Amino acid sequence: FRMIPLTLFLFACGAIYLGTIQAAFNALMRVSLRLLAEGSGRGPELDRYLQEPLLLFLPLRALLGLIEGFTVLLLARMLGVSSPASLLVLAASVIAFGAVCEFLLPFLIVSRDPERVLELLLPIFRMISRPLEPATRGLLHLLNHQRRDRGASVSVNRDEVNDDGDVINGAAADPGD
Repeated sequence: FRMIPLTLFLFACGAIYLGTIQAAFNALMRVSLRLLAEGSGRGPELDRYLQEPLLLFLPLRALLGLIEGFTVLLLARMLGVSSPASLLVLAASVIAFGAVCEFLLPFLIVSRDPERVLELLLPIFRMISRPLEPATRGLLHLLNHQRRDRGASVSVNRDEVNDDGDVINGAAADPGD
């Protein structure tokens, strides 16, 4: 019971870290910043995720979900949810945790230079998310397979697939097409 505050602090640090990556990447996804980032020649990790954003977002959201879930469990144990009032305190605590750790602080951290922030944080994120890679690739394959059946690919790589799901620029072109 004495370790709960320390664990919550560590979860908050993790949520701020992951929220900062998410905020910086979302900022780069805006067209003007994305074009600058793609033309800057910085970091192969950043280029990889800009070409296929789901490779970043799937493990990122999974890790944030784990942090949020464990945070709720620890807060519930610490607060002793036994009445409607304590349930409201728990709900307010979780909302405050998410607002501060996943949105407010990350936004303040990335507001000046999202590309530089990503350049610093992505190598560590790559190591942290590596165990999730098989699940991420499996989900991406499943999503692409389902979308292809409906006529469009999930891939956002502009150099390989257009909006209609057709292969362009000769990437993996099938000679039978």
